Parts: sequence; structure tokens; C-alpha cells
Amino acid sequence: MKVSRSAFYAYRRGASYQKTKRQKDLDKSAREYFYLHRRRYGTRRIAAELETGRAAVRAAMRRESLQARRRTLIKRNAIIHTDRGSQYAAVEFRRLLYIYGFRQSISAKGNCYDNAQAESFFSRFKGELIEDGNFESIEEARTEIFSYIDGYYNRIRRHSGIGYKSPQEFEKQLRIKNLERRDSFFVLKNLTVSVCHDLIFQPQF
Repeated sequence: MKVSRSAFYAYRRGASYQKTKRQKDLDKSAREYFYLHRRRYGTRRIAAELETGRAAVRAAMRRESLQARRRTLIKRNAIIHTDRGSQYAAVEFRRLLYIYGFRQSISAKGNCYDNAQAESFFSRFKGELIEDGNFESIEEARTEIFSYIDGYYNRIRRHSGIGYKSPQEFEKQLRIKNLERRDSFFVLKNLTVSVCHDLIFQPQF
């Protein structure tokens, strides 16, 4: 049973458990964000949305019996993508891939970034979009994938690696900062030129 210890003993004593107004409001908000993001958000991201602590959100999700999606087991014929570490090129590792029916993919030589991007994106893609279901047609797959990447992943979903902002919001803030730095540079440059001009051409008495 997903009830707190205090609520359980209160029930044993014959007392009825009553939520406070704050708990009711938090439960309602947590439930709304949970289903808004199609069960993809756990306590961390809902806490970021509500600007409150994870413990309070965890308690609210427990009261509402909200369970975020879990990653499914890897099936045969899956592609296992890694960097070029010696452990992944080892005979024993490749033998295990063969035994369990997995296909190996290794990042390009001298490129340490493509693997990180693949790991980060595809882990979310499989866990949040595909889950344990299948698409009924190629057209359905294209529509759902486009909607997830362009409509949700880039514009709405909060990413822990960029301060719980969406990529679109993060890029917008980055552009603003870069513009401010550029303006500050030109102001400083013009000020320097003006000072140098005054020092060189000021009249000598």
C-alpha cells in the first residue's frame, strides 16, 4: 500500500486522514504536469516545474500513485553504440554481443562527442517515446517521432545538463548573453580608442 507510516497508524487508531490545502494543491499540480508530459517526468523535473523540493513532489506523486515510465529491457538485434575504448573492442565484449544478438556500433575515430550525443538522446527517445510499444505503420512512426523531437524534446522537455531548461530556451538565453558580450566589447573598444585619441592629440602646454 502506498501510504505514509503516519497515515497508516492514524487509520489504525480510527482517525481519518485529511490532506492540507497545500498538499491538495501540490498533488493537483504534480498530477497535471505528470500527464502533460505523458508520464515522462519524474520527481526532479516536476520539482523544477513547480519550483519546490523533490521530497514534497515525491510525497505528492506517492499520494497520487504516479509512476514515471521505466526503461525497458534491450531486445535482440538492438544496436549497442559505444566509444572506441579498448574494453568495447575486446574479443570477450564482442562475443557477448554476438551471443545476445546485439549489433555493435562504435564512434568515429578522434570524435569524442558523437557518442555522448547518441547516448543522451536515444536513451530518452527509447524510454519516453517508444517505451514497450510498437508503431502500427511507418507513417505513424514518422509523425510520432517528428512530434516528439521537434514539438517536445527541443521545445518543452527540461534537460538536467543545461539547468533544467529546454534546448530552445537555453539557446535563446545563450544568444542574448552573446549579444550582450558583443555590445560590451564594442563599447569597451570604442572607449579605448577614444581615450587613446585624447592622449595622442590633446594639446601640449
